[in-house]
Amino acid sequence: MSVDRMRRLFAYNQWAWDRVFPQVEQLSAEDYFVDRGSFWGSVHSALVHSMSAEWIWLSRIHGSSPAGMLNAADFPDFATVKARWLPINAEFQTYVGSLTEGDLQRTVTFSNTRGVQGTMILGDLLQHVINHATEHRSQISPVLWTLGVPTSPLDYMVFCLER
Repeated sequence: MSVDRMRRLFAYNQWAWDRVFPQVEQLSAEDYFVDRGSFWGSVHSALVHSMSAEWIWLSRIHGSSPAGMLNAADFPDFATVKARWLPINAEFQTYVGSLTEGDLQRTVTFSNTRGVQGTMILGDLLQHVINHATEHRSQISPVLWTLGVPTSPLDYMVFCLER
């Protein structure tokens, strides 16, 4: 995969979250926090998990291996989640914007949250970040729709056609 393609995928990731965030803001606190019995339970837990994963992978890229995910209980509402997440997204955009073709082939060694060491090619790691975010948006969107929140198409094709 080329560095230009990776930049485009990270632009897509930001575009997709930028569509989901205003939808989440339409939820009542009860709807936002109630355990739906699916995936990560509540919309809140799913979002904190997604943000936490992006934070952990960004940390690993920079040579730090956090021992655990961020705790959903530390974020009292979506506004605090969003305030923590936006700088993570911005840092990822800056980082991916600085990459060269050769950078995508370098390896990143890290410890996972269980302390097990792993090594990945940076391009594969970055592709995982995008796939992981897509997975969780696809879990959150039907919940929003079920709660009566109008949702937007999040397909990569829609992103491409809008560009």
